[in-house]
Amino acid sequence: MSDLTPVASVGIVVFAEDSVLLVRHEAGAEHLINTYGLPSGRLEEGETYVSAAKRELAEETGLITAEEDLMELPEKYTAEIPRKDGTTRLFFWIVFLCKAFSGELTVSNETSPEWVKMSDIKKHQLLPNIENAISQALRFRKEI
Repeated sequence: MSDLTPVASVGIVVFAEDSVLLVRHEAGAEHLINTYGLPSGRLEEGETYVSAAKRELAEETGLITAEEDLMELPEKYTAEIPRKDGTTRLFFWIVFLCKAFSGELTVSNETSPEWVKMSDIKKHQLLPNIENAISQALRFRKEI
């Protein structure tokens, strides 16, 4: 069974030297366990995309950023993502590049954040569009 009503969501690309921050989905997540994605999540009622990105980064990784340190990337994504319960959801995804952050990585019941070397990304089971979003963010990272 699928619900193909688009869910508005955000993703955040964070780089540190030659690594990118990915989150592994754990038992508490609705995504399939041990799949990897960017820190991401749905918009809450009344929330802007940029405020959702700031909140999701903190919730899923423990890292703190300011809204002015989040740059919205121009390309938007949609993807049908399978869930643990056997359903599929359609997500509309706006991605931000995080230019500055503070804090320490923390694990939640939904996600385990990990710095992954860019050369090792393909070794992980990624959700749709993760590589595309990282590639787009890399292009803009060079400009800032």
